[in-house]
Amino acid sequence: MATVITNANDVELVIEYAQVEVRALLQQRAEITKRLMAIRRTIADLARAFGHDALGQGRQTLTRPPKRKRHTGLTEAFRSVLMQATHPLTTQAVVREIQAADSGLISHHKDPIASATAILVRLESYGEVSSEVGSSRKRLWMSKKNGDIK
Repeated sequence: MATVITNANDVELVIEYAQVEVRALLQQRAEITKRLMAIRRTIADLARAFGHDALGQGRQTLTRPPKRKRHTGLTEAFRSVLMQATHPLTTQAVVREIQAADSGLISHHKDPIASATAILVRLESYGEVSSEVGSSRKRLWMSKKNGDIK
C-alpha cells in the first residue's frame, strides 16, 4: 500500500531535494561530456600525428561516438508500394505489401502499424501522398504521382 504524505511541506521538501539532485546530475553529466570530448580530441590528434594504424582497429571508435544502427529503406518501400498501387490502400495493406516484399524492413518494429502510420503521415506532410477516410472508416492512402484520391 502506498504511503500518503499529508503534510504539504513534506511534499515541497521532497520536490526541492529532487530538483537539487537533478541539477547536480546534469552538471556532472556536462563535466563528463567535456572530459570525454577532450580525451577523444587527444586520441584523434595522436592518431593524426602517428597514423591511424597506431590506434589499432578496436580503438578507432574511441575518437568518435558509436553510430546508432539505423534501418534504412522503409520510407522508400512505402513510396514504392503506393506508387505501384492501382487503388488506395489501407495502412494494414501497405504493411502487408512491404512484409511480402521484404519482411526484414519492418519486422524489428514493436508496432508496425503505428510505425507505418507515422511514415505515411510524414509523406502526406511532404505532399507525396494523400489520404481520405474510406467507407470502412479506415484511412486510405494513395501516391500523388498516381493521382489524387477522388
